[in-house]
Amino acid sequence: MGFSTDAQGSRRYLAEIDLLKTLAFFFMVVIHIYENFAYFEIYPYPESITDHIIQFVGGPIAAPAFMLALGIGIVYTSHGTPREFAKRGLQIFVIAYILNFLRGGMWYIIGGEGFVEIFRYCFNVDILHLAGLSFMLVGLLKHLRLNHWHILAVAIVMYIIGTLFDGHDFGEYTNMVVGLLLPVDDGMVCFPLLTWFIYIAAGIIFGSMVKGSPDEGRFYQKVLNAGVFLIVVPTILILATNGDFVEIYTIHNDLYYHQSPLQLIWIFGLLFIETSLLFFILESIGSKKVDSALRIFSRNIPHMYYIQWVAIGWIYTIYYLLELKPGNLAVALTGVTVFAVTFALAPVFNRVKARLAPTVENVD
Repeated sequence: MGFSTDAQGSRRYLAEIDLLKTLAFFFMVVIHIYENFAYFEIYPYPESITDHIIQFVGGPIAAPAFMLALGIGIVYTSHGTPREFAKRGLQIFVIAYILNFLRGGMWYIIGGEGFVEIFRYCFNVDILHLAGLSFMLVGLLKHLRLNHWHILAVAIVMYIIGTLFDGHDFGEYTNMVVGLLLPVDDGMVCFPLLTWFIYIAAGIIFGSMVKGSPDEGRFYQKVLNAGVFLIVVPTILILATNGDFVEIYTIHNDLYYHQSPLQLIWIFGLLFIETSLLFFILESIGSKKVDSALRIFSRNIPHMYYIQWVAIGWIYTIYYLLELKPGNLAVALTGVTVFAVTFALAPVFNRVKARLAPTVENVD
């Protein structure tokens, strides 16, 4: 996250959080490639070990981990006024719709698709919309002088309200607007604010606790213990009621985007375990070179996210126009190509952005 040590001795750079965010980005790219190229008819349920692994890493420890890290970053940012949060959120929100157009909407228009298809793709609700709205909401809550625990309470109330509307269908046009807030029954709505803001709020609490901890090793040991407890309890309940454990992490039937309270608790447990283990691993390595590499990579993640989606959208369009159905090798090569293009263009994107807006800080 690129933070220095403050006067009280609190560690301002959390390498484990940058690694958490880096892994989340990598897993998100993997699941994006999987969804777009592994099958042209997505199977409703994971059928192979590969399916299970990809859906697992591309689910609970992908977007939720990224949002948790975003919340932690909110605590540590030096640009934390309500106005700055609102401005940052609006920027991301606008970029989200530009990305929708560039990664696929423009190809729908060029391909002569109907207005409904073009509208729904251009107004698809994805993770950047969630991030933008979350920053704006945090700015509002800070303007109201709510503390971190109040923000978490607001997030819990939001989640409860959101689950009451889960599964409603307001129509193919209205869903694209209402879906910014509510978990509607629409495959084009992935990350509604009301049910996903809780990850950002939890990250804010997490960041404030680790920031004020005099002994980070002891803190993360407690986090690890809490994570184990939060995983074990839901697992026992699922198995005791003959439930399908796979449904707690799979993307089939969009269950991942419509998380039940039990599923939410289980994912939080997993994130706590992952973050704690990353801390202990990095502490055992103790390499400044690793910290430096993570810091550089983390700064480029927002740009890399934009680039990977455009690359995936354009490559998919080429496959589609040529009527190609890639096999496993082609999918793997596609993944390598996407990562290569992303890594190559991210520094260029970063330099161009720095010249155009040198005062804008990356808060992600």
